[in-house]
Amino acid sequence: MPPLGVHVRTQPKREARRVPTATDFDTSIPVLVVKVGRYPRHHGGLGAVRTVGRVGIPAFAMTEDRFTPVAMSRYLTGRTVSPLSGLEPIAQLVERVRRAVERVGTEVIALPTDDEAAILIAEHRDALGPRLIAPHIPPSLPRHLASKRCLLELCERHGTPTAGAAFLVTPDNFDRYARTARYPVVAKVVEPFRRLEVPTIRSPTLFRSEAELLGNLDRQLTPSYLMLQEYLPPETSEDWIFQGYFDARSECLVAFTGVKYRSWPPQFGITTFATTAPNEALAEKAIAFCRAVRYCGIIDMDWRLDQRDGEYHLLDCNPRVGAQFRLFENAASIDVVRAMHLDLTGRSVPEAPMRHRSFVVEHLDLASRLSRAGAPPARSRAPSRHSPIERAWFARDDPVPFVSMMIRQVGPTYKYVLGRVTHNAPHDRHAARRASRVTRA
Repeated sequence: MPPLGVHVRTQPKREARRVPTATDFDTSIPVLVVKVGRYPRHHGGLGAVRTVGRVGIPAFAMTEDRFTPVAMSRYLTGRTVSPLSGLEPIAQLVERVRRAVERVGTEVIALPTDDEAAILIAEHRDALGPRLIAPHIPPSLPRHLASKRCLLELCERHGTPTAGAAFLVTPDNFDRYARTARYPVVAKVVEPFRRLEVPTIRSPTLFRSEAELLGNLDRQLTPSYLMLQEYLPPETSEDWIFQGYFDARSECLVAFTGVKYRSWPPQFGITTFATTAPNEALAEKAIAFCRAVRYCGIIDMDWRLDQRDGEYHLLDCNPRVGAQFRLFENAASIDVVRAMHLDLTGRSVPEAPMRHRSFVVEHLDLASRLSRAGAPPARSRAPSRHSPIERAWFARDDPVPFVSMMIRQVGPTYKYVLGRVTHNAPHDRHAARRASRVTRA
């Protein structure tokens, strides 16, 4: 296994510390950020545009409208407005992506930012036109990795630990599970694309009691969509991230590990604050799994260390770039997106150790810290030592997307506060006041 942040080919040491410039990349090959579904406030896509744009690679993106934060970036070369919901027929989704590829006008590397886009590119690569460049992944693999049921089967087949889960097909099974489950549990939509049909559970959702589970889910409609998974408590566990890039032979060219300290919603949602942390044992597990399934391309994996048995449990495996990928960079300033571009354009990936740094999603991390549930247990608190911080939204060389995000955040924050107040519970009123501070900030 290559050291963390280092790929398998050797390079002269004098190149390891050199910051990459446009001459290191084939700038004639742009990158197209591909997305399915509507999530205009997405920091992962913005990070991708910035990381390639800063080294002179043209960046294009599919956007919901002309004023999304990523559309306002100074590093964006061009955009294709495609307000997709993800519920359109597959043929229509493929046609929209094909048009975006054709609009670039040259060969272009596709960078999916959601599971559905990754599946679309892998399964319909030929239909997307000869100009599209993407890793030669087995066409069915992204769908299998994004499917909670198939991922569980792959983990069992390759001896990779994962949290226990139940798949509920009928309302009777759902009721029986609700009565006997050990709470809390995490509900996840089983199949990609289906999550877009279940608006209450588009992302993993934590339920702490039977009443909460039955009160928020329609037992007649949702059981067949859902997986209910064991929740490993934060008091005895730690959240870890693995990200890497694998070439066409499933050889890991760059590998990174880090610890997730805060999230939104607290303790089980998307990463809002994380730091890098070398973890050779976890990297070995992740790389072995990816090689076993013949993966190639960028991968983002969520693991949870259960300190009761010392095992790392694979909770999610995203066959595409993760929203927090800019946490990770080696000393040659190579992240997974830059590594992919270098590899797919026939260039070497510089060898260098992983840099120590932190990553924060500004507004969501503020909400997480203000929430009473947001404080992690003492053993999992972020280290006190100072480290460079990569911010998801604000950048001195590209400030306009941050302003656009904050303007768009006002509406969702208002709805969140109004919903909390409407419930008229004492703790909800306190949460509403804390959320209102986020808006003012």
